[in-house]
Amino acid sequence: RAMKTHVGFKVKFNSLFIRLFINFLIIILLLISLNFLFISLFHDSIRNEIIRYNHANLNSSTKNFENHFQLVNNLVLGLYLNDYVQPLLDADKINYSFSPQMRRDIQNVVSEKLLFLDNIVLYHKDHSFILDKGGSTKAETMFSKFYQSSDYPYSFWENEFARDYQYRVYPSSAFNEIVFENAVFSTKLLFPVIVKNRIYPDFYFIAFIDTNKLMHAYHHSINDNFYILDEQRNYLFSQNNFDESSLPALDAQRSFVKEGGFYYFYETGETTGFTYVNIVPVENISSQMARLNFTLILMLIIAVAVSVIVSLLFSMRINHPVKRIMESIQQFKSDKPSRSAIAEFHIIGEQLNRLSLTNQGFQEDLENKNSLLRHYAYLNKIKKIHNPIEDLKLSFPDDQDQPFLLLLFQLKFKQGFHHSIDADTDRAAYFIREYINHTLSAKYPSSNTFQVENDQILSLVFCKEFHGHLQQLTDHLKNVFDLDKEFCHTTIAVSGVYTDFADFAAAYEQAANRVKMRRMADETQVIHEDVRHPNEFMPLPIIGNEFHVYLSAGNHDALLQWLGKLLSQMKRRQALALTYYQYGEQICMEVLRTLASLQIAHDSFNADRLSEELTECYRVEQLQQFLEQVLVTAARFIKEKSEERDHLASSVSRYIEDHYGEDISLDAVADKMNITGGYLSSYFKEKTGKNFTEYLNQVRIAKAKEVLLQTNARIEDIAAQVGYQNKNSFYRMFKKYTGLTPKEFRKYNESRTISG
Repeated sequence: RAMKTHVGFKVKFNSLFIRLFINFLIIILLLISLNFLFISLFHDSIRNEIIRYNHANLNSSTKNFENHFQLVNNLVLGLYLNDYVQPLLDADKINYSFSPQMRRDIQNVVSEKLLFLDNIVLYHKDHSFILDKGGSTKAETMFSKFYQSSDYPYSFWENEFARDYQYRVYPSSAFNEIVFENAVFSTKLLFPVIVKNRIYPDFYFIAFIDTNKLMHAYHHSINDNFYILDEQRNYLFSQNNFDESSLPALDAQRSFVKEGGFYYFYETGETTGFTYVNIVPVENISSQMARLNFTLILMLIIAVAVSVIVSLLFSMRINHPVKRIMESIQQFKSDKPSRSAIAEFHIIGEQLNRLSLTNQGFQEDLENKNSLLRHYAYLNKIKKIHNPIEDLKLSFPDDQDQPFLLLLFQLKFKQGFHHSIDADTDRAAYFIREYINHTLSAKYPSSNTFQVENDQILSLVFCKEFHGHLQQLTDHLKNVFDLDKEFCHTTIAVSGVYTDFADFAAAYEQAANRVKMRRMADETQVIHEDVRHPNEFMPLPIIGNEFHVYLSAGNHDALLQWLGKLLSQMKRRQALALTYYQYGEQICMEVLRTLASLQIAHDSFNADRLSEELTECYRVEQLQQFLEQVLVTAARFIKEKSEERDHLASSVSRYIEDHYGEDISLDAVADKMNITGGYLSSYFKEKTGKNFTEYLNQVRIAKAKEVLLQTNARIEDIAAQVGYQNKNSFYRMFKKYTGLTPKEFRKYNESRTISG
């Protein structure tokens, strides 16, 4: 019996598995020994390397900051040499005629994104005059409303004229933009930089640098304890609420100091003399060392795991045929027949494989039918149609409580698709749907993609949030769709996350509404939030009498100027693409109505054709070019039609436009024409579509608007100048044709000049 036990132990000990396992243990022990030896030898050198890395990182940041401050100084100094500075300021009063050119040059400098400039301000002492990228205003208004800061009141900027320096960067501070009733509209963290020129002591330039953008561009560190000190070691910028009094003495001969559990890395700029300090806790460097140790241990564990897996693979090859047959019996499914050197095992494997393939065919057919049923059930949910299929629970997964969201793909095939590709849009939409389904199913096997409309594809995805893997997939789909953006215009709208399938229709409605939040851009857009720009909620300008007057007169220059202002306001307020199309359609409809009223017909002015060309505009520039072409062509037709009018009506119109400031009446004009007043009234109405009094008031109000915008004359004087002897009549007519009183009109346009 003792002999049997000894033989059994020997057989087990001599097995391949035991011998391999002992060899792997020896390798593991060797790796552990090498790991400890490596850590003991290189621990200090790795720590020094980490310190050198932090110093090199700060050195790079210092050079970038220094170069940037010097660049801003040089660019602002260049503005002193601007051709319009002296004509604008070297006079007893400000010469505003040079203000637009100087303002445009300031805008060109500020618009350079890599300068991170929020604004450049020209401040003239004697006139308290301010000129910046937005226009001109008083210094008191600028520093109490548009750039209000408790650290930099108006008196600070006024006192800076008396201080002797050429260039100075002041500490970063929060600047507020104040709207009505002292409400803060926006707050920005800015570096004020004053650049002077001793040749011009009466004015200086202020450059406001966006602090957050500057820090994001040039300071790259995992720590937020970053400071900038001026030459007197006063704080210009503090990134974190660190106790400033705890900074140690910074020896100029060194590059870092260790004190109180922190490493203080610092460097002084050669140009400005500023000192840049990056504070790194000691535990951060220790944690990096710990991560290195962890990495080495992890590598050791991986090596052990790989060794164990290899040994198991050798063992598994012995019983592989039997295991494949058992798995086939248990699961009744196999991708290929089980092959074995044993003939009996081979025959059994082939028979099981035949049964598995037959069963697999039944399963695929059933899955396809269930997939169709699910698609119909989803569509019924969207359309809110009750269907007994839902009662059979064929439409949704078993775990109906898991969260889900919807991806709605809105397709718009461009003209380039119809001209270049020999295929219909239905077939193209089918391939797009299949690609979307393939992409999503790879990560979310339970997802379902189907077509809702000819131009809409809907994907149901079961996940807890959009941000993460799903967002990466949508970004990938966007990149793929953008490759064919010359053929198809795509919008991807993402609904919120829902947990109850009763909200399926609500999720679809939310996604459909987000499709409408697309911006004007010729690229695929992914919209997953309802957040809009604050300016979108401000009322946009309406198409009023001013547009109709210009259009009726065939004044294409005024129409193009009006259109440019409209699109500029919409672009500044970040209007949605839907808003652009609505305004474009409204303009086209107004043009068609005007042409119809004048009995002007042309093949290019067809409602369907204009609507089709309008929807082919995917950028603001395209839309503007299309509308300009429509307005110029319509104005030309109207002008030609106007020139065909009777000489008598043209004479009356010219007389009104030449004598609108006089006391004009229908009978007086009729006497000059040697006809009766009744005949002139009916004739003028027939030829122009307007009665005499209406046309006279339109001309007078148009002239009054020009005077209000160009001068500061009293409203009573303007009323008399354009022919209204009664001020109340002038107020009433002005509000009738503009929707505003003269005072409101002047105030509205003044505010637009300052802010725009």
